[in-house]
Amino acid sequence: MSKRGLALAAAAVGSSAVLAACGALPGGGGGDSGGQKEAGAGAQGGAGAGWEKEFPKGVTPIIEIDKPGGKTQEEALGEFFALYGDLFTAVYEKDADPAFLKERFSNDAPSPETLGASVQTFVEAGAVPKGEVRFYNGLVGAYTQDTVQVDFCVDQRMFKVQDAETGKEVEVGGPTDWEPDMLKPGIVAASGIFEKGDDGTWTSGSFSIDPQEEGDTAAGCMGEGGGSGSPEPEPS
Repeated sequence: MSKRGLALAAAAVGSSAVLAACGALPGGGGGDSGGQKEAGAGAQGGAGAGWEKEFPKGVTPIIEIDKPGGKTQEEALGEFFALYGDLFTAVYEKDADPAFLKERFSNDAPSPETLGASVQTFVEAGAVPKGEVRFYNGLVGAYTQDTVQVDFCVDQRMFKVQDAETGKEVEVGGPTDWEPDMLKPGIVAASGIFEKGDDGTWTSGSFSIDPQEEGDTAAGCMGEGGGSGSPEPEPS
C-alpha cells in the first residue's frame, strides 16, 4: 500500500478476502483495455443502467461488472457510483463544502473529512479532472441483507487536470498534499461499506479512495489485467 494511502485505509472496513466469503460478485472484464474503450461504453452485461448519469459531463465512466446478484447488491452499487460521481460533481460545481458528505454518510463515518479535503483542494485551484474513468475488478459482498461492501479498482489515467475556465492543464496541490491524488490521473482502489436504514435509505459507514503505486499488490489493481501500461490522455 502506498504511504499516502495509509490514512485512507483506516476508513475502510473489511477486504476482498472477506468479500469472497460473503458471496462476492466479481467484476467483469479485467482485461488490458487500460481505459482505451470507446467513450460512453457504460456498464457491461446490462447492469447498472443509469449509473453513468451520476457523473458530471466532463467525466465519462466505463463500468466493468457483471449483473448484480439481486436488488440489495444493485442498490448498494447504485449508492457507490452516486457517491463517487458526487465527488466529481462537487468539483465541477465549485462546491467546497458539499452537502452530500453529510447526507450520504452515517454519523460516525470517518471518511467525509478526507474526501472533502480532496474536493476543496480542486475547488481552491479552480481545476477539474476531465476524461474517461474505468471501474474494473469490482467485488460486491453482502455481510447481511442490509450491509454491503463494494470494492473497485479505478483507472483514472485518462484524466487531464484542467483549469475550469481556460481548459489549460494545471497542477493541483503541493508535493506533500496526498488528498487531491484521489481524483488525479492514476490508479486508485475504492472501497465502501453501505448500510440500509429502516426507512430504505442507504448511507455509507466508510468510503476510501487509496492511490496505488508500482509495487502495490494488496488491492489487485496494478499489473496484468489492471494498471499495466501507461495510456495517454486524448487531446482536448
